[in-house]
Amino acid sequence: MENPGTTTTIGRNHQRKGEFRKVGENLYRYSSNHGYYAVFRVNGKLFWKSLAPADRELANRKLKDELEKQGKIDVDAAKMSLPRCWT
Repeated sequence: MENPGTTTTIGRNHQRKGEFRKVGENLYRYSSNHGYYAVFRVNGKLFWKSLAPADRELANRKLKDELEKQGKIDVDAAKMSLPRCWT
């Protein structure tokens, strides 16, 4: 029987040591390592991107950069195959 809070991944049990807490819009902090994470959706898919630092101001700048970068992606071009790009 599996313990609550664990998930089985390739035959191994994994238990989280911390929890994510929302600290701002699209910004979460993980309690065990104090790292910040950007959380956003692109075409309906949810992405969690580590922002690494424990400094909130730097995490906010990295979050802004990441959201800008995701906004610059051309969705139609991203789905296109390479041979189709050259025609």
